[in-house]
Amino acid sequence: MSATEETAVSGEELHFPDGLPGFPELRQFVLIELREDAAFQELQSIDDPDVSMIVCVP
Repeated sequence: MSATEETAVSGEELHFPDGLPGFPELRQFVLIELREDAAFQELQSIDDPDVSMIVCVP
């Protein structure tokens, strides 16, 4: 799926005031749905578009 086909789960940005472990300088993220009703989503940094990670609901 290309970046233009990805769908943000919500229109809201997620803000981590202290960053994430290993990425203290990155504070703004958005969740991207990889597939409809998928167990995994992509947490994409807004601060650095080269940084993203796969996440799931525990």
